[in-house]
Amino acid sequence: MAKSEQKDLIIAYRNQGLSYNDIAKRLGVTAEYARTVFSRASRVGRKNDQVRPNGFCKNCGNPLDMTGDHRNRLFCDDKCRSEFHNQKVLHTPYICICEQCGHEFVAYGNPAKRFCSRECQTLAGSKG
Repeated sequence: MAKSEQKDLIIAYRNQGLSYNDIAKRLGVTAEYARTVFSRASRVGRKNDQVRPNGFCKNCGNPLDMTGDHRNRLFCDDKCRSEFHNQKVLHTPYICICEQCGHEFVAYGNPAKRFCSRECQTLAGSKG
């Protein structure tokens, strides 16, 4: 197996949630090597996103035209770019605690949400 194929498999397995030890056993490499490959791939212009093999759209996975001025493309077109960012922002769950009632709730796309409902927000406003 070629090194580039091995690196792509490490990235794919890690994105599927496998541990470095499981990846090492499957591919016959050390866990430290798998960790290094994934870490280096993650640092190349991809903050907190899943790592993807070079040359493929981050949204749809289709091959990209990486010629000329387009060597550093991440998306096929503006539509894919918008879909990716909207999905990431709108569907990221955050666990928050309501300042009024103290219940834990899930806020999608907003880690700074303070209240679990309009009722709690209104009650908190009437106290002040």
